[in-house]
Amino acid sequence: MKHPRPRAVLSAWLALILAPPPVGLAADDPAPPGGTIEGRVYNAVNGSYLNNARVTLEGANREVQTDRFGEFRFDRVPAGPIGRSSAR
Repeated sequence: MKHPRPRAVLSAWLALILAPPPVGLAADDPAPPGGTIEGRVYNAVNGSYLNNARVTLEGANREVQTDRFGEFRFDRVPAGPIGRSSAR
């Protein structure tokens, strides 16, 4: 059995070690600022989506209103337990 040339093996290892890390995996990248919670609010009786419904994220003191399609979104929600959201 033929062994690989030591110089070629050493060159390959050096290339792997000295190469810059892939984008997004650098050790000095800051942690993401939080997660996202999104959804839709609808009327359970007639199935229509609610426009301008107020959605509250309890425990985070955050509030948004739905758009004309009943959609809402909370960005940058901190990690950890959060109370349920409610719509009014």
